[in-house]
Amino acid sequence: MKIAVVSTGRSRCTLLAKYLHAIHPDFEFCKEFYTEASRDGDYDVIKLTTELLSKEDFVVKIMAGNLIEGYSVSDFKLEEYDEIYLAERHDFFEQACSWYIARTYGAYHLWPDLPASGPEKFDIIRRHRSNLPLQKIKDYAKYVDTYLKMKQYLVDHGLEFTLYTYESIKQFDEYQDTIRDSNLNYSELITNYQLKEEVNNLFNKYFSYENMTGDLESFNRELENVAGLRSLGSFANKMTSLWNK
Repeated sequence: MKIAVVSTGRSRCTLLAKYLHAIHPDFEFCKEFYTEASRDGDYDVIKLTTELLSKEDFVVKIMAGNLIEGYSVSDFKLEEYDEIYLAERHDFFEQACSWYIARTYGAYHLWPDLPASGPEKFDIIRRHRSNLPLQKIKDYAKYVDTYLKMKQYLVDHGLEFTLYTYESIKQFDEYQDTIRDSNLNYSELITNYQLKEEVNNLFNKYFSYENMTGDLESFNRELENVAGLRSLGSFANKMTSLWNK
């Protein structure tokens, strides 16, 4: 049996995948098969898909970021999976904050047994304040746009899937195993968090998880008019660059 979890990331998709592996303990847990392969530099989605689907019983995460230019959703051969699960996080601003903090500090999950991502690391994160830059929000919106194309592909081809949201996946907490919920409060960590409602309103205007549509270009254009997203981040980045010279 071949099982795929398709997601944008920062949606508790890892927890969902861990749950699915827990109820199929004899299956191979391939984790983020494509993401891990991309770190080696030779990234060929078609070749990787052939390798992955040659396995018999497994659980894998397929992320929106795995679909890069030059490839199409069809290259993942989703029609060959027995079960497909989708993980969505509908609060886009919170998701963007989660992406930004995770990538800034290199800590995507709280691993109590790993110093690099353990409690002390997250204590450091909680002591710092960051401004969420405009360009990062645009980058993260692109992931959502790609994810919606993947979801649309499933619908267009009559492929069945089970949908979970960030909130509903919480029910599988007992399967966290080696990771823990970091419980970060982004309203305390992100200095321009007051823009959450405005950004989310724009996002919901141009993106729809229900209708599987996204107008990335229009969203990005409107986003540039949100006061408080451009100047502070741009100034901070320039000062950092000058200081490091």
